[in-house]
Amino acid sequence: MDKSNNVQHNILDLPDEVLFIIFKKLNIIDAFYSLSDINQRFNRLALDFLYIRHLDMTTITNMNSLYNQISSIDPQLLSRICQKILPPLHHEVYKLTVEQDSMKQILLAANYPRLYSLSLINFEEKIIYQYLTDNLVLRDLLTKQITHLNIDIKKPVDYWSDTLLNIIALILSLCKKLTVLNFGDMFITR
Repeated sequence: MDKSNNVQHNILDLPDEVLFIIFKKLNIIDAFYSLSDINQRFNRLALDFLYIRHLDMTTITNMNSLYNQISSIDPQLLSRICQKILPPLHHEVYKLTVEQDSMKQILLAANYPRLYSLSLINFEEKIIYQYLTDNLVLRDLLTKQITHLNIDIKKPVDYWSDTLLNIIALILSLCKKLTVLNFGDMFITR
């Protein structure tokens, strides 16, 4: 006689270690959006300091494309992250990846005393130039903390434009502690 086991399994039954492995596979934005505020256990796991050391605040769309497209975070979600999530965790962020539409709000949300790596993704030339000349928080980070800087310019018009050359000159003059500079795929055609 075949007796079937009617035990139902729930994600909440999984041990923390397994849930943490699952959470690490998610984009951090998706994890914040989907998992925070479910219960205290999920909050603790989703906001674990080991998980947020590299805070990638970009979202990828068009996964089937040869070049994935970076899109802006939903403004309400960005606001929630900046108001509720970043303030208690800001001191655990070592690496930060941002795109041009969210950078200002993310940089102003908290002080990042352990930040050493900054990735600026999908920026327009003129926008990144404005940030480098006008944004005091960014300038302070570049001068005092950042040792690794990655910059991806969105569709550069001319690889040797005056604006692009000024950006490089500004970076080299501002970044006193810089040891690694990656300037997107400047020498590779998309």
